[in-house]
Amino acid sequence: MPLTAIASAAFCPIFTAIQERIDSGPKDSSWPFCFFLTGLFLHLAVGWGFEYQAKWKYNRIIGEAAIIGCIAFWTAFVLYVQ
Repeated sequence: MPLTAIASAAFCPIFTAIQERIDSGPKDSSWPFCFFLTGLFLHLAVGWGFEYQAKWKYNRIIGEAAIIGCIAFWTAFVLYVQ
């Protein structure tokens, strides 16, 4: 579960950037929703990584990697909002 959440968090911004390149028509920005999903999946990966660490030996490592991802996420979010 935490590996799936961290993969979803990684691919959400990639797919948002691809979608913005393909769809060049006038529209609202997709990035606020992308930030919501990315943050949600990263925070789930942290929780699940530590909650289910007894189920798979790599879950704790994935949870720790997700913490680093959360720090990068909040840094990007603060820079985006300013």
